[in-house]
Amino acid sequence: MRPSTLTISKFWTAIGPYLFGLLLIGGALGGGYWFVVHGPLAKKPEDGKSAQPQSELSENTVKFERSRWPASGIEIATTERKPFIRRVWRTGKLGPDETRIAHLSPVVDGILREVRVRLGQKVTPNQVLAVLDCREVGQAKLDLVKVRLALEFAQGQYDRTRQSTENALAMVDAMLAETPIVDVEKRFKDRPIGDLRQQLMGSYSKRLQAKSQYDSVSRPESRQAVSEATIVKARSEYETTESTYRALCEEIKNQGNLQIQASQQKLREAQTAQALARAQLMMFGFRPDEVDQMDPLVEGSAVSLYPVRAPFGGTVVEQHAVIAERIGPTIQMFQIADLSRLWLQADAYESDLGFIQNLQGKKIVFRTNLPSFPQGEAEVFSVGGVIDPNTRTLPIIATVNNAEGLLKAGMFAEVELAQPGPEAIALPLEAIQRDGSQAFVFVLEGEDLFRKIKVMLGRESQGFQEIESGLEPGQKVAIRGGFILKSELMKEMIAGE
Repeated sequence: MRPSTLTISKFWTAIGPYLFGLLLIGGALGGGYWFVVHGPLAKKPEDGKSAQPQSELSENTVKFERSRWPASGIEIATTERKPFIRRVWRTGKLGPDETRIAHLSPVVDGILREVRVRLGQKVTPNQVLAVLDCREVGQAKLDLVKVRLALEFAQGQYDRTRQSTENALAMVDAMLAETPIVDVEKRFKDRPIGDLRQQLMGSYSKRLQAKSQYDSVSRPESRQAVSEATIVKARSEYETTESTYRALCEEIKNQGNLQIQASQQKLREAQTAQALARAQLMMFGFRPDEVDQMDPLVEGSAVSLYPVRAPFGGTVVEQHAVIAERIGPTIQMFQIADLSRLWLQADAYESDLGFIQNLQGKKIVFRTNLPSFPQGEAEVFSVGGVIDPNTRTLPIIATVNNAEGLLKAGMFAEVELAQPGPEAIALPLEAIQRDGSQAFVFVLEGEDLFRKIKVMLGRESQGFQEIESGLEPGQKVAIRGGFILKSELMKEMIAGE
């Protein structure tokens, strides 16, 4: 049903005043805007400066007041050329220093009588870990007693023989020097000489008597009173006693040296026997000072006890010792590891060969998930020379100082491999913005004007991007807050359209 002419007329009569009012308000607002923007109240450009069209600012530049930088997270850095270091991280694992691990087994058979440590306990060098009852050790200690007594006897015999022989030889020298017998007796009265004293004194006395008698009858004034036969007999007796005396002196000198050598030989044999007994006990693990202080007779029933000691300070990481169990050299009782120094082993891929060249002897950085030890240094001492055929990797092993015990064997860690390259300009990844496949950055020009600059990207490493072209050293680039600047630029471009 079509509306009548009367109905339409009524409709326009009702809304006409409202439409007319709206048109008047719109015209007033439009005129006011022109009056403010282009009329006498419009802001004129300063002298010497021409107004820059907004279309030109919105194309590649964006104006962002400095007062808004902190809130927007904008940071500026000056570009410079420096060696671009490529860095990669490879997974590694911490483990004990294999040169500081001890698998402890006794060197003798015995029954385990006492265990003095527990699993996880820290021990000091030479600390007693366990005690065995060993018959072999007890017999070795008793043998030490025997050789000690034999050595003591041999030493005393040697001292007596040497002293008496030396005194006898000194008496012989005094007699050969024609010392009066009274003086000889007086000089050697308190010196031990033994049976040789009587032999020497008797022979020397007879020799002096024969000489005195011969001298008395052979004087010119005595020759007329005695017969020639008496003189010949006196001379013969003197020569006989002289010869006997000389032979005795020579024999004593020879026999004295032989006796000293014989007693010295017995002393050396006794010393050798004691040294062998001591060596046997030290082969069992006893220290030299312990062997010297041993008194098996005082020890009594404890003479067969044998201590198992820690070879160095460390931690008991394994324990297999059970009381009353028979233990032998083939049974491992404890495993001790010095965890104050660890090994860090990481695997490098074939593509990492450039990173590990000349790496031996140098320090590398590693990181862990421990809040108390997030990062540390390790010194490389081994770089594998053969690639594993299964994993296609090379092992890298480094030592880590763990004196404070913060790191634990078995932990995983990441190892940084670094390779210095040629000098280049590098920016944080956050500074790089993209428009499709094209990368760009914002360069600060003036106080608060940023210009969009296209760049060519190179290598990327650990949060930094190499800039091959587009930037020069000395330019100020927004390394943080670039996304905010990009949003402002896009907003102005949309507003301009």
